[in-house]
Amino acid sequence: MITRRGINRALGLGALSASPVLSALASRSEQAPVLPYDIAFSSWCFHMPLWRGELKAQSLPGIARDLGVNALEWTSKTFRDLKGGRELMFQAPAGSFFEDLRRATVDADVQSKVLNVGGPFFLASADASVQQKALDFIMQYVEPAKTLGCDIVRAELYYDGERRQGWERHAAERAAEGIQRLLEATRGSGLAINVENHHGISSHPEWLAGLVRDIDNPRFGLTVDTNNFRVDQDNPYDQDLSSLPDYVDRYRGLEALMPYASWVSAKCYAFDSTGHEFSMDYPRIVDIVLASGYRGYISVEYEGDGAPLDGVRQSVDMLRSLRSHFTAGGQA
Repeated sequence: MITRRGINRALGLGALSASPVLSALASRSEQAPVLPYDIAFSSWCFHMPLWRGELKAQSLPGIARDLGVNALEWTSKTFRDLKGGRELMFQAPAGSFFEDLRRATVDADVQSKVLNVGGPFFLASADASVQQKALDFIMQYVEPAKTLGCDIVRAELYYDGERRQGWERHAAERAAEGIQRLLEATRGSGLAINVENHHGISSHPEWLAGLVRDIDNPRFGLTVDTNNFRVDQDNPYDQDLSSLPDYVDRYRGLEALMPYASWVSAKCYAFDSTGHEFSMDYPRIVDIVLASGYRGYISVEYEGDGAPLDGVRQSVDMLRSLRSHFTAGGQA
C-alpha cells in the first residue's frame, strides 16, 4: 500500500546482497553524496500549447528525458486539446490514451508519479449531492492513474458554504467527510490521496495541516505548493474579480504544511541574471522543505511568460543548483 511515509522513503538505497559486485556498488554509493531531493515537472507547464493542439501529452516524457528529469506530474486538464470546447478539460480521455501515454513514459525511461485532478467541483461541499459530483469527477481518473503507474492522485478541496461564525469548523467537517469517502472509494487501488493548498480555505495553512492530523490516515497527505497562499477566492474557476487579494505568509505557511507533504510543487515565473526565481526566495523555501525532513520530489510548475520549455529548463537548472548547494552542506 502506498503511504505518505513510504513515498518519502523512496530515495533510500535498500538492502544489498553480499555478492562482490553488489558490495562494490554499495561501497561506491556510500562515497557518493545522497541527494536531498529529486526533480520532476508538471504537464501544467505546457498547458497552453497542449490546449492549442501544438503539443501532445505523449511528447512530454521525451522532453523530460532530454532535460535529465526522471519523473512527471500529470494534470488532468492537460490531456485534451480544447478545439472542441473548454468543457473537454474536465472529461477523462479513453483508456487507450493512457495506455499510449504509459508506453511513451516507458520508452523515455521516465516515471509518472502524480495525477492531479482539478475542476470546478466542491469536495468539501455542504450539499451531499454536490460533494458526490466532486467524488464522481475524481474517480474517473483512478484507473488512468493506475495505468500510468502513479503513486498519488491529487484532488482539489473547495468549500461552498457561507462564511458565518464557525464556518472554518464546518468546512473542516465537510472536507473530512469528502476525503474519507474518497479514501474509502479508492481503498485497494494502491494510490495515496493528496490535497493541495489551492485557493480559499485550503490555502489556510493551519486549517489544512489540522485536517491532515484529524483524518490521520497514512494514505492521505499534502501536495505543498510554494505559491498558493491566496485565501480570498473560494473557487479559482469562478473568481470574483472585484475582490482584493488576501494572502497569508508563504514561508510561515510552508513551515506549517511541510511535515505532511508527500509532494512539493515549485511555482516559477521569471528569473534574475543569476538564474534564481525573483518572486520567491527559493533558497529559503528549499531550506524549509529540507528542514521538515522531506526527501521526495520537488516538481516544477512553470507559469511564466515566454516559451514553456525555456522556463522549465531554467526552473530545473535552479533546483539542481540549489540541490548541489544543500548537498554540500550549504545553508540558505
